[in-house]
Amino acid sequence: MSIRSTFLSELILFFLILTHISVSQPSEKADRYYDRADMLYRQAYFDSALLNVNKYLQRKGDPEGFYLRAMIQEAKGKDMRALDDYSTAIQYDPSYSEAYFKRAEIFLKNGIYNEAIKNLDHLIASGDTDTRGVFFMQDIHQQDQIKVVTLSGIKNKLLSMRGTARQAIGKYEEALDDFNQAIALDSSAQNLVNRALLFEETNRKNLAIRDLNTALKLNPDLVIAWFNLVRIDPSTQVPSRVVEDMEFGPMLAVGALEAYEKRDYKLSYSLYSRALKNTPNDAVLLLNAGRLDMKMDRGYDARKKFNRVLEIEPGRLETYYLIANSFFNETKFEEAAAYYEQFLIRDASNGQIWYNAAMAYFELENNAEACRCLRMAAGRGMNRAKPYITRRCQQE
Repeated sequence: MSIRSTFLSELILFFLILTHISVSQPSEKADRYYDRADMLYRQAYFDSALLNVNKYLQRKGDPEGFYLRAMIQEAKGKDMRALDDYSTAIQYDPSYSEAYFKRAEIFLKNGIYNEAIKNLDHLIASGDTDTRGVFFMQDIHQQDQIKVVTLSGIKNKLLSMRGTARQAIGKYEEALDDFNQAIALDSSAQNLVNRALLFEETNRKNLAIRDLNTALKLNPDLVIAWFNLVRIDPSTQVPSRVVEDMEFGPMLAVGALEAYEKRDYKLSYSLYSRALKNTPNDAVLLLNAGRLDMKMDRGYDARKKFNRVLEIEPGRLETYYLIANSFFNETKFEEAAAYYEQFLIRDASNGQIWYNAAMAYFELENNAEACRCLRMAAGRGMNRAKPYITRRCQQE
């Protein structure tokens, strides 16, 4: 071989090595950023994970990178940013079933039901034919963080999710069809609970109770089933092991508040009563139950709860004006004024309470104190006080 051909061979070899280095090193470095981001995400170091996945995406924009960043954003509570990244992953790979699933979950959680249905329609329709027939469900809170599933294998979950979305927009018969199909594939307790809630919303109480009882035969400790059974049938006797469950009390409290907001005071009272049996010294629960007592003209019962709150947490100032309001509603104006003053001793900045105190003093025909309170209220932005001052306080 000539010197020239040897030199050319060495030059070509050098060029190939140089090219390999220039191409492979950035790619390998990008992959290291991805692996680091994935590890940090699983360890719940979300900010650091986001920093690394961003560096990865600067070097290599691919669907896996956008999917990982979406999961990190979702874990950080940034659902809309996560949606953008899941959508970008789908643009890169239209068969990316995991991204469709996660996107459907976010839409459902945030009440964007029609979009959730579109994504679930796609997944359900492609379950038997999609070439990407398996995908990875990840849960960073579980030790087994990655579970390989098939679309056909989670069809019951997809149907249940779509049924929930359809129920939310009033498509009850279509929702029922989804729940029935989900139960046919997997007659789990949770699927039965979902159908029971639809039956309840469509005034089929007996069917709802039937499904909940069936669910409890399958899983006697399913708290959500017991809670809904109590809500639909307040006479239900709940086993002590369920009553003592950490989730049961908060569910009762939330259910009671929801019933209160819907003005279903009878149900709200029943749920608050049960919740207070579990946690009789919960100040927030006592306050909310006391407010309900006032709505139901049970002033004495309300004050018992409010006074209990003052024993537990003396610093809860709203308790004083709630007690005052309960006395005012019963035309016990002297007691009402006294408790408004108790509040104002502790916080003189609230114009509404100064105004309320003035109204109590007017009822007691104590114009001097009433006008003093009105002027304090007006000075704190309570415009409703000014007409009273003009009409009734010029001589004071």
